[in-house]
Parts: sequence; C-alpha cells; structure tokens
Amino acid sequence: MTGAIGVYAFLFFLPLILRNGLGYTQQMSFILSAPPALFSVFVAFGISWLADKTRLRGPYVVAQGIISVIGLSMTGFLTAPTPRYIGTFLGEAGMNGLVVTCLAWQANNVRGDAKRAVATAVQIMASGIGGIYSSLVFRRQVSFAAI
Repeated sequence: MTGAIGVYAFLFFLPLILRNGLGYTQQMSFILSAPPALFSVFVAFGISWLADKTRLRGPYVVAQGIISVIGLSMTGFLTAPTPRYIGTFLGEAGMNGLVVTCLAWQANNVRGDAKRAVATAVQIMASGIGGIYSSLVFRRQVSFAAI
C-alpha cells in the first residue's frame, strides 16, 4: 500500500525535481521522467516472476523497500545530478514493484473470493487516498507582500 503512495508522489513530483533540483528545462524534465517509469516496469515484472517462482513475497517486499529508500535517499541528499537521476530509477523501481508484490501477497493470503475482492479494493482505495494526499502535501509558499 505504501508503495503506491510513493509511486504517486514520484509521478507527481519527478518533473519538479528534475526541473528545480537538477536544473533541466520544463520540456526535458517531462521527457526525462519517462525512463525511470519504464525501467520500473521491467523491474516489477522481474521481481514478480522471481516471487512467483520461489513462492515467497516477504523477502521481495523488504528488498524493494530497501531499494526504494536507497533511491529516494540518492535523489534527495546527493548533490551531483547524475547520481540523483540514477536514484530516481532505483526509487521508482522499488516502489512500483512494491505495488505488484503487495497486491499478490494480499491476494494469496485472503481466503474466499468475496473477502479477497474486498481486501484488494481496500488496498487500492488506501493507495488512492495516499496519492491524493501526496498531491496535496506540496504547497507553494506565497508571501503576503506579493498579494
């Protein structure tokens, strides 16, 4: 569930991070926000395949969480632009994979079709609420002298 919140936050703010934090133009920031998302799709497919083959979910959830924290830390705390951009790849790959793995983990551990459907709906709803929250938490500081 928290993976989806992070995915929404990354999707909303990656162009701003690339523009304001790394100094790219507006057009380049939108263009450069696509490759991390594409990379994360391939990572999510690979992790999902491994998790299905090994019939384990927990270790992959922990690994993806660690990868996303490393990526977010690289993006947020490093100063050089190239490692920060590489951090966006890791952060988004970890978080997108978390969505898929957590949904599969929940679906495998809830018995009954109706209960599974409700559990999936609650998980998706909570991540949607987190996405709304992540889009509203960023606020612009306006000085009253400018008004």
